[in-house]
Amino acid sequence: MRCLWITRQDPRPRNSGELIYSNGLLHALAEEHPSLEITVLTHQSQTPTPSSASPPNITWQFTPPIPSRNPFHFLSTLPSDAARLGNPHMRKTLTHLLAQNWHALIVDQAACGWVLRIDKIPLPPLVYIAHNHESSVRSQIARSPDHHFLEKFILASDAQRYVQLEKELLAQSSLLTTITSEDQQRFRQEAPKLKSLVLTPGFQSNNTRPPELETLQASPRRLILTGAFQWFAKRRNLISFLEAAHPVFPSEKIELSVVGKTDPAFFQELQSRFPWAQFHPNVPSIDPFLTDARIGILPDTLGGGFKLKALDYIFRGLPLAAVTDSLRGLPDSASLHAISAHTHPELVKAIVQRIDDLPALHQAAQSAFLGCQNLFHWKDRGQQLAQALAELPSP
Repeated sequence: MRCLWITRQDPRPRNSGELIYSNGLLHALAEEHPSLEITVLTHQSQTPTPSSASPPNITWQFTPPIPSRNPFHFLSTLPSDAARLGNPHMRKTLTHLLAQNWHALIVDQAACGWVLRIDKIPLPPLVYIAHNHESSVRSQIARSPDHHFLEKFILASDAQRYVQLEKELLAQSSLLTTITSEDQQRFRQEAPKLKSLVLTPGFQSNNTRPPELETLQASPRRLILTGAFQWFAKRRNLISFLEAAHPVFPSEKIELSVVGKTDPAFFQELQSRFPWAQFHPNVPSIDPFLTDARIGILPDTLGGGFKLKALDYIFRGLPLAAVTDSLRGLPDSASLHAISAHTHPELVKAIVQRIDDLPALHQAAQSAFLGCQNLFHWKDRGQQLAQALAELPSP
């Protein structure tokens, strides 16, 4: 059986949530189904990856790195990201590959839905791996009050293009996978007959650490907030949380480490605005920062989806402090005991109230760790996806 997998860029430099998810699912499928031949069509990463970093049944087909944004992308009938991804290099390579026989064409996230606009070439059975319900997420971002009029217009137009592209993906797919059950329900309202399954992320690390009360007692009054801060929504979440914490944390002597993938200039700007926090861009590993923190922060009010950083926190023994929406996809054992609130000011207040209640923090971390330790294995996701692919209709 042969599958053609279309994704955004080489996911093996696992330095953002979307790349961690794509890499984990792709490799789990290849490892659990060694007789399956997978060809991955994608853009090269700016970070080279050794070819040995993949199972032998994965073949990589690279095109040049993703082009930079330009105004012409907004003139396309596709969302601007999809227009960038479906550039002439990718279209030419895909047209050549589609001349071969494939059991399935796997479209990894909505922005890769540009493949539907390849004219006059029949497609094999389509599998849509949804990272978000983009129609609702993009519309939410377009409504954010942080945009001026022109930005709102551009983002609203782009959101409508995502609505249309997602409708086309659902109409042409034989199988849909989602990361959260909430997204699965949204898609079912639009395509009730489409077969779907929920594939939450797996977690893989050699540095898993069960919660220990002694470790919490020795920890500084420091929070950690990790992520990839390149997309507007991720930056807005971070800035909003910092603005809420700015009048409170310095006087309460609460520290904050912000660690993640971003343009260093963005962190430099934030450092000048919020000098009480520490900003660490593009570090080789977040492990030392997790070791030195007491609580992990999930501040996302925009962007939807499962927050993979929650698993980094949980499996390093940290309790969670989160905006309620950020807890979607986690079991009750993690979400019910987390420090949570609906808004950033409320969350900041709750953190101040509970940061020194070390027995309660330990109980929350322990409940999350024990409740999650058998639920997030990539192997299981690979088995589920392999079984679903085997049940697809013959091309």
